Amino acid sequence: MDRPRRLVALDLDSLDIGWAMSFADSGELPNLKRLFESSVRMRSAWPSAYLAENVNTAYLTGCYPSRTGFWSFYDFNPRTYQNQFRPQFDFQEYPVFYRYLAPGKVTSFDLPQVAPDPRTPGVQVTDWGTHGPRSASSSIPEDLLGKLVERFGPSDLLANDNLNLTDPGAMEACFKRFFKTLPRRAAITRYLLEETEWELFTTTVAETHSALHGFWPSPNLNIPQYRESMLHELYREIDRTVGAILEAVPEDSGLFVFSVEGMGANGSDLPAMVFLPELLYRYSFRGAKGLDFDRADLMKAGEDWKPCRYWKEHLLPILRKPGFVGKHLRRYLSPEQAAEWERRLGCVPAPFPPHKVSTNFKPSMWYSPLWRQMKAFALPSFFSGLVRVNLAGREGHGVVPASDYHRICDELSEMLYGLRNPDGTPAVRNIEKTRPGSPEDRHGLPQADLIVEWNPENGDQLHCPIHGQLGPACPTRSGAHTGNGFAWYSPPGGLKGPPCGRDLNEIVSVVDFAPTILALLGRKTPDKMDGKSFAEKLCAASSEPEVANG
Repeated sequence: MDRPRRLVALDLDSLDIGWAMSFADSGELPNLKRLFESSVRMRSAWPSAYLAENVNTAYLTGCYPSRTGFWSFYDFNPRTYQNQFRPQFDFQEYPVFYRYLAPGKVTSFDLPQVAPDPRTPGVQVTDWGTHGPRSASSSIPEDLLGKLVERFGPSDLLANDNLNLTDPGAMEACFKRFFKTLPRRAAITRYLLEETEWELFTTTVAETHSALHGFWPSPNLNIPQYRESMLHELYREIDRTVGAILEAVPEDSGLFVFSVEGMGANGSDLPAMVFLPELLYRYSFRGAKGLDFDRADLMKAGEDWKPCRYWKEHLLPILRKPGFVGKHLRRYLSPEQAAEWERRLGCVPAPFPPHKVSTNFKPSMWYSPLWRQMKAFALPSFFSGLVRVNLAGREGHGVVPASDYHRICDELSEMLYGLRNPDGTPAVRNIEKTRPGSPEDRHGLPQADLIVEWNPENGDQLHCPIHGQLGPACPTRSGAHTGNGFAWYSPPGGLKGPPCGRDLNEIVSVVDFAPTILALLGRKTPDKMDGKSFAEKLCAASSEPEVANG
């Protein structure tokens, strides 16, 4: 295998390559077009279960969640019903793949969900401008980040890229921040490429992720549809950023360009984070409504949604209020104690306002003090619907007998498959039952008993034949992730010569990326990794004399 001496691994975070290339075909994105024509290309796929939470860890470790045990950022304790937020995987037993390159040096700039590791030789900078930063901005050497910010400037999008879809002024302001940040990213990347010593240079363009969450066209969501030209303008600026980075790639370096996931219509946020928790509340407390969507007019200003940044600003006006007894109990007792005494006194406990619980920006957590009374509840999620059965003997206050576990799972699945959009289309695409045998928790299993895959074309409201109307509600993002990623490889000097790209028409897994990068640099796949290298295929295809342009 003809391997490169050095390698640049460029992550175009969440770039939907199909949409991008359809735009590039019109001549608007010359740098992405040049990459396409100069690369051996493969597609990647990743299951929808917990998609937005575990896919980066799978890439960085080369391991499936069933091996690492890392399925979610939330760690549910079944004895206490508490959720602990884990900002990132610890990478101790299963390290970031580039540690296996030692003593070869690595320069890493702005990779998501990973902190600098002093055991890795080279230079590392984290959270200069990542989407959803999971740790404090830092670097090795320690003073490098400060020097970069002083010389090139900060990212105006760091922890400041959550787009407010209902506020055109805020959207316009955020749109402008992309055009300040992207040139700075390009300048820092070029500087590190040229001024640091490395065998592997790995970096992420995070702005693709943020832009597509906010500006993806989703007419099904009944929100202001921002000009499609805004998304085109963002793509052009991203393309200029990519072009500036490509100019600095040394001629003796191979280039591995990829994304571990894609983006598409957002049919998952409202069902997973708003409708499912409410549906399971109604399932457990028959006849009660935690969110009264018949009063949805309280969330609107005329025909339009009131400007808001978080769901609590919209949903609090329609959230069930505690009665006289409940108000007094909640004044003196913890949420769990108050809810329990409400039940004992014959009251249906209301969900708790978000300021009373942790991770309160997710509506699922408003119901968490009631979980010990419910037959099933929704775990907090960023994508999939996650249903946990409150099982006797497994949960600290389980109410479902073990003998009823499979019946309850089947009953819940039937109810969820019955959810419909206003046009009659099903809201649920598939439901995975994670414990078809014993319901006990074991290492490698997700904490959800049922994982719900949503129809990406879901709108802002659903109907359940048993428990009534869910929605309308206002989404906070217009784009949602898909499991459709890509991997392109261009050999040393490939960008300088005539177009010689080809599509291998193969689909690989995200866990294959890490062993492939290692193999391109002459390293074997570690025994701890699940992934398989496809480097040999990339190198063989890129060295063939007659290559058909894809």
